[in-house]
Amino acid sequence: MDRIARVQYAAAGDLLESSLAHAHVALEAKSPGDYLAKSTELGAKLGEKLRTRTQEIVTATAEGQGSVTRTAGDVGSKPGESAKKVA
Repeated sequence: MDRIARVQYAAAGDLLESSLAHAHVALEAKSPGDYLAKSTELGAKLGEKLRTRTQEIVTATAEGQGSVTRTAGDVGSKPGESAKKVA
């Protein structure tokens, strides 16, 4: 869970950086075409970063589910083992 929170925090940072970059481009653009080109480039970069962050969250979630499943399996198997020993 800690890993997922860190990835979400990093994604929020990516969004903040992108917002600041867009504001910077808007202030420094010399023409509408220049703004559009730079804005499109920034959007593509943000999209790639967010795709990567999404994949990290999916991986972390799958690992967390696997860990919970293994733990539940271990806990569930212990009562059965003791019942076999009694019989």
